[in-house]
Amino acid sequence: MRRTAFIIVAAGRGVRMGAPLPKQYLPLEGRPILAHTVLAAAALLTPGDQLILVIPPDDDERVRALLEEFCPGVSLTLVHGGATRGESVLHGLREVSKEIELVAIHDGVRPILRREMWDRLLAAMKSAEAAIPVTRLTDSLRMITPDGDSTVLDRSLVRCVQTPQFFARKTIVAAYEAEGDTTQTDDAGLYSLHTGRSPLLVEGDPDNLKITTPRDLALASLILSPDKE
Repeated sequence: MRRTAFIIVAAGRGVRMGAPLPKQYLPLEGRPILAHTVLAAAALLTPGDQLILVIPPDDDERVRALLEEFCPGVSLTLVHGGATRGESVLHGLREVSKEIELVAIHDGVRPILRREMWDRLLAAMKSAEAAIPVTRLTDSLRMITPDGDSTVLDRSLVRCVQTPQFFARKTIVAAYEAEGDTTQTDDAGLYSLHTGRSPLLVEGDPDNLKITTPRDLALASLILSPDKE
C-alpha cells in the first residue's frame, strides 16, 4: 500500500464567519471545528502515513492546547502557514517525507470526513495522478455576462469541488514549486495549470461541507448530532 501524507490547511482567519475567533477554532458539538477535522483525518490514516497541520504563525500555543485537550494521542507535524492559502500549502508540502507517494490536501474547516469517500479517492489513485471529490448541483444556474445580462448554464455539466484532493507527491510538489501562488482557488486548479491535465473526478459527499458562514456551522451541527447517538 502506498503511503499518504494528509495535509490539513487551517492557516486562514475566516473573516466571512464574522466571529471573534478564526472559524477553525469555533465550537461544534462540544469540540473546536479543527479538532473534529484532525480526529477524522487521523482515523483514516494507516501506519507509515503522515499527518501535517498548517496553522497561523501566531497560534502555536492555542493549537497545541487544543490538540492536547481534544486530540490526545494523535501524532502530527505542525507547520506555520503563509500569507495566502497557496503559500500555506507549499509550506505543508515541504514537510512531506520523500518516502511518501500520495498527498491529500484538505480544508481545516471541513470536519465531516467519512471513510466511504476516502476509500473512493484512494481507489481512484491506483490509476490516476490526481483525484478530487465532487458533487452534483440541484439548483439551476445562470452565468453573468460582461454586459450585465445572464445566460443559463447546463447544470449537468457542472460539479461542486470538495477536499481532500489527492495527488502524486512529486507532481503536486513540482506544480507548487513552479507556479507559486496563483489565482487558482484550489489545488486541482494549480495542478491543471501546471500539467495541462484534468484530475479524475470522484463522487464526493454532500455532508462534506466547508464551514464558511454561521449557517454552515448550524448545518454541520445537525449532521453530526445523529452520529453521536
